[in-house]
Amino acid sequence: MASVLLGINQEWLVISEGERTVTNAKGLLKKVGGPGRVVIESGNAVIFMRGGQITQIAGPGVTLTKRVELIKQIFNLRNQFAIQKVENVITADQIPLTIVMGITYRIEQAKNPDAPGVLKDKKGGFPVEEATILKAFYENTAGKWSGLAAGAPTVQLRDQIMTRTLDTLFTNAGTPNTREIKIIELAIQTAVDGFAGKKGVEILGVDIRELHLPDTMKVAYAQARSEEKKNKASADLLNKVLDTISERTGGAGQYELAMAKAFIDAVKISDASGTKFISVGTSPNIENTVSVENDG
Repeated sequence: MASVLLGINQEWLVISEGERTVTNAKGLLKKVGGPGRVVIESGNAVIFMRGGQITQIAGPGVTLTKRVELIKQIFNLRNQFAIQKVENVITADQIPLTIVMGITYRIEQAKNPDAPGVLKDKKGGFPVEEATILKAFYENTAGKWSGLAAGAPTVQLRDQIMTRTLDTLFTNAGTPNTREIKIIELAIQTAVDGFAGKKGVEILGVDIRELHLPDTMKVAYAQARSEEKKNKASADLLNKVLDTISERTGGAGQYELAMAKAFIDAVKISDASGTKFISVGTSPNIENTVSVENDG
């Protein structure tokens, strides 16, 4: 009788980092649940059930279990981090991207750690309301609250990307547009905050780490960017030459100058497939010729 009252020789196990760890459970505690002792370390909460009914929600400390009282779910109250590789994320111009995104989340902490019904460790750490644990258990499919935390931002990511074109997401150098990425991250977090909170979860951060073009598009996209850069450089060169000529040219040269400027617009959209020449002569006997080279 004394051994039962004092817990001597009782089977026991330890809950740490959201998992069952050290245990000497060999009999009923291991097979069908208590009686026994469950040592719950700081940063964890546990739901116990018997006969399909919740019997207790326990925080850090030692919990005694009754016969056939089972651990139904363990909650790690520390910050959690998940990496999501989201494929076939479609842009506004119908380009499929692969995006790697990190999500930091946790069970929602109690706003008032000293309120009744709040579980916490001896130092007041990891405070969480019992009601929040119940929400996280009941409001998520099969109690998989971590799946909701990782999945909800993914839905919002697709919604955000589908409103943006490729040129918005990437710079002229072909690298991700970090400023636009930050705007997207904030929009995702704002959108999921209220939804996740109703299910006992809070999203602490969204981090878009990688954006990948389809392999078949990488070369074409790089070439397009390079061509655009060359055309701009060609137009800039022509403008400099024309400015110089304009300074030396009176009214007689304005027609040629206008024609040359019209050609600049053509250069900007041309395929620059070879060497082009344009005559910007200031008189029948004097001709200034500009060469636009393309080594593409």
